[in-house]
Amino acid sequence: MSLTIELDDQLAQAVREIAHREGLEPRALVENAVRARVGYVKAPGTREDELLAAIGERLAVPVWTRYRELSTKRGEETLTPQEHEELVRLSDAIEVWHARRVELVTDLARIRSEPFPKLMERLGLASPLYAYTRVIFKTEFGRTPYSQSDKEKVGTGRDQNPETFTAWVAGAGLKHGISYGASDEVGWKATVNPVSVYDFHATKLHLLGIDHRRLTYYHNGIQRRLTDVHGTVIQDILA
Repeated sequence: MSLTIELDDQLAQAVREIAHREGLEPRALVENAVRARVGYVKAPGTREDELLAAIGERLAVPVWTRYRELSTKRGEETLTPQEHEELVRLSDAIEVWHARRVELVTDLARIRSEPFPKLMERLGLASPLYAYTRVIFKTEFGRTPYSQSDKEKVGTGRDQNPETFTAWVAGAGLKHGISYGASDEVGWKATVNPVSVYDFHATKLHLLGIDHRRLTYYHNGIQRRLTDVHGTVIQDILA
């Protein structure tokens, strides 16, 4: 059955604005509202069918078009305050949509006992984000295999140790499946390819396309670098 509904101009404009804000086509917004009002219940299907249908839902084309327009203006530094607020709202909506889709694909991968990356690829969802996303995990301190203790008493370990600790990084621009650097045999100090915090920050900025030697901020009467007067990009871990 097909049903045509005519809306006055003011209501139609309100529907378009809400649909745009929520990343939906106006038709989908109206359908959702009608279903909620009449207590519509979808015919039962398998969980897999439901997941596939939800994964296949797309953000409205105007959302992406407007997002690209505003992103371009941001790069040109010509955004008005109102456009900046709109860009933030669109970015939030897109991020929520991406996060929701990842949850759905994760559920589907669990049902099918299929690796997540392979399922993403098979569903045609390999996002360009993978081409420039990096994940970094780094603690505040390392830990020693011993701890300070009273004389003639062996400590239980786990003292804080700033002299050697591990970080792992993954993603675009980095070599895969490698280990860089090593400590002495008791984990006291880094002895092979030690990396300072400045080096680590310089490398992170490099992966973001930023030369740490040129990025400065004004503080206490002087232009300062995030890496102070130190820092060397760790070329050996770059792809």
